[in-house]
Amino acid sequence: MGRERAAVSLALGALAPHLPRYQRSVAYYAQLLEEA
Repeated sequence: MGRERAAVSLALGALAPHLPRYQRSVAYYAQLLEEA
């Protein structure tokens, strides 16, 4: 399960700058996934 979380975290981190309305939320969620 660790590799899947890392992949989703990486994808969300890369996508966050392109989502102006949700940028902070998506970046924060990506960070939480990385830590878990």
